[in-house]
Parts: sequence; C-alpha cells; structure tokens
Amino acid sequence: MSSFLDIESRFGPGITATREVCLVRGEGSWAFDESGRRYLDFSMAHGSVALGHAHPAVASAMKRALEEGILNCGMGFSSPFRARLLERLCQGLGGKFRGFLANSGAEAIETAIKLCALKRPGRKRFVALRRSFHGRTLGASSLTFNPNYKRGLEHLLLEVDFIRPIEEDLDRVDEGVAAVFVEPVQGEGGVYPLPPDFLRALRSRCDEVGSLLVADEVQCGFFRCGSLALSVEDGISPHVVCLAKGMANGIPIGACLWREELGPLPPKVHGTTYGGNPLVCAVALAVLDVVEEERLGERATRMGRGLISLIEEARHPRVKEVRGRGLLVGVELTGPVAEEVVRSLQGKGVLALTTSNRSVVRFMPSLLVSEEELELAASALLSALDELER
Repeated sequence: MSSFLDIESRFGPGITATREVCLVRGEGSWAFDESGRRYLDFSMAHGSVALGHAHPAVASAMKRALEEGILNCGMGFSSPFRARLLERLCQGLGGKFRGFLANSGAEAIETAIKLCALKRPGRKRFVALRRSFHGRTLGASSLTFNPNYKRGLEHLLLEVDFIRPIEEDLDRVDEGVAAVFVEPVQGEGGVYPLPPDFLRALRSRCDEVGSLLVADEVQCGFFRCGSLALSVEDGISPHVVCLAKGMANGIPIGACLWREELGPLPPKVHGTTYGGNPLVCAVALAVLDVVEEERLGERATRMGRGLISLIEEARHPRVKEVRGRGLLVGVELTGPVAEEVVRSLQGKGVLALTTSNRSVVRFMPSLLVSEEELELAASALLSALDELER
C-alpha cells in the first residue's frame, strides 16, 4: 500500500482514501497514481471537476488572481471577482435573483434552510423527497432520505416529511411547511430524473400554501445536465437555486441564489470567512467563460445521450435500465452489485461511482470528455458485467 495511504489511514478521520489509490496528477479525462498508472476518470471528484484535470483556463485564472495579491477580503469589503460572479450567475437564471457564495454544496443548502426559515417565520417543517441527498451537515442531513447518513444524530435534526414524487403526495405540503427541497435529478439517490410535470405541480402547490420551493442543483446543475439550472430551464421557477459542483473545477465553492422578491438576508444571521473569495471566484468566472464559449451545456446533453446509447445498444443481460440527463448517467443493474462493478472498473483503469441504490453505477465525466473516452468507459463496463456472469 502507498505510504500516503498508510499516513492517511493513521492520521485521517477513517472515512477517506477508501478507494485505496493515491492520485497525484491529472490531465483532461485522465488521472495518474503514484506508480504512473493512468485512470479514465468518470468520477471527477463527484462531478466537481467539470472541465477535466489541469485545464489551462483554470491555471491561468488562478495565476492572475494570485498575482493581484488579495486572496481573501472577507464579507465586509467588495471584490470585483465576487461581484462579477454573482452578476453572471443571477443573470444566467433570468436576472431577478440575488445570492450568497459559500464553500460547498452543503453550505449552500444550509444557507437555503436559514433563508426559508427566516422568510417563512413560524413554520417549523420542511419537505424533501424519498431518495433525496442534500449533504452531510446537520441541516442538510435532515433533508437527506437515507438514514445511514444521519444515524445517531436524529435528536439534532430538523422536522422533515419525505414524500414520493407523485401528485397524490402533494397534499402533505401544507401551511406549516416553510420549504420543499428537491433535486431535479436525484444523483446520490440512484440517478433518477424527476418528471418536470411533477415539479411544476409541486411549485403550484407551494404557491397555494405559501411554501418556498428550493431546487438543489448542487450535482445536476452548472451545465452537467445541459444548463445552469434544470429547474429554470424546465419552467419550474423555484424560489431558491443551490449550485456547487463544477463551478470552480474542483476548488471549494457553493452558491445559494434566490428570487429578489424574497429580499436580502437580515444582518448577522449568516456569514462566511472564505466563501466567495477572489481566488475561487476568478476560477469560477474562467469556467463560465469556457462553458459559454465552447457551448458545453449543449455538448453535455449530446455526449450524455451518446453514452446512454452505447450501453443500451449492447443489450447486456445484467443492465436493467440506463437513465440520466446530460453527463450525469446511472446504470441500474439486475442486482445489488454496483460496488463490486465499480471496484472491477477501477481495476480496469476506469473510475466510476456508486450511489445509495446498491444496484446503480454512476458516471460523471468531464464536460469535455471525448467520444473515444465514452467508448472506452462503456467497453470497460460491459467487460466488468461479463465477469459477473462467470
């Protein structure tokens, strides 16, 4: 075992380095371990490295920000990088938004929880969906369906009702609910795209009872599934949108954006030391430039369809369903063997992900992935599935 794996095993929290590979370098869709072995990276740090490893625009943006010398100015002072990023994000959602920049997706969700509680005083309940995943901080854990993510913490959690994505459950959203949290594509839950018609009906129900609708697009947003925010593209019109993964190509960032009509956050109740610092905002602006110039949202939609077709057309008996949107693709197998298949793929030089559904293998490649790389990943998956048959 690598000396770095030994060190992390000894001094780490016990929940890291579980893949037993130490990655030391990357280039495009490829990551390299200490021995120089390369892996086709279809995990990309849970989709956060949107442009692939070592993209020159990211390095250039970091260099410019470092040379300017102010790496953090705190919340009290304005930053041109933060101001420009907030403007572009809000304009990308249609313009009538304002927002808060955090350090992660979970922090963006925590911001949304506070915002909704403050804007709907007296309402103590929240609603989320079955199969949901919203993060592992306390508030975000409250909204996460899988009990394994919050075992032993139940006494500290918010009051959350979990509903099915069907119209028969909408009456459980009532006047006591501050907000409903949804993922347009439930990634960690098993890569389940939610029907836009259900989400529009959910928004109508929220309007009826005065609840707020929060679109958690931490994983499916920022062009992974084709647009900045699927919920806006699909006409759901959420009150709040949360983004994170992919925004700064793996550098920590998150964003909670809400409609202007809700007004600003009140003083003192929320804040951050590092969120929205000039360095990460400079990188996020560079990522946005590349996405827009190279039309990577449209490309993600096209390439995702290509990956799904490659797997479906093989008609492998162990594949039950292939689903997703854009380059967030889940392959549901005929049994709870996803972890075994992901290990096999790693052995074949392809990095993939599991989900809370033990039958689903998840692929989240770079938005710049090539057709040849899609074919390599699909071929490796089919080979791994063949080995299950032996």
